[in-house]
Amino acid sequence: MIEQFNKVTAGYYQEFNGIKYTYVEKGKAEGTMEIMPHHLNPNGTIHGGALVALADSIAMAGMIYAYDFVPAATTNLSISFLRTAKSGEVKALAKILSKGRNVSAWQVDCYDEGSNLLSTMQVNFVLIKESSTEWEKKFK
Repeated sequence: MIEQFNKVTAGYYQEFNGIKYTYVEKGKAEGTMEIMPHHLNPNGTIHGGALVALADSIAMAGMIYAYDFVPAATTNLSISFLRTAKSGEVKALAKILSKGRNVSAWQVDCYDEGSNLLSTMQVNFVLIKESSTEWEKKFK
């Protein structure tokens, strides 16, 4: 299954940013991103937007899997940045908070290689039941 998630995102934003899916099950997902020079801000630390991209991407994979590959869109997110990193791998751990009929809420925590919490994010998704996406085509 993980190979399929990484294959579906090949050539897209996730691949460009080095986001890799490492684990998915109903209600949980994990992934990583190696900090690269284009992830850094002028201070030489990871840009907050890079953490948002990682967290949103990993939560979306978990959400899509939890809902049997029904497409979805992010409706809102809130993130708290707790510390920063300059290099190495960032790991995102996503877990479902609420699984409604049309909306799903997730929490995603991002950690550095030393298991220090970098950020915590809550993200909500709305299911898009009437359309078809690449996710749906490649998994069904």
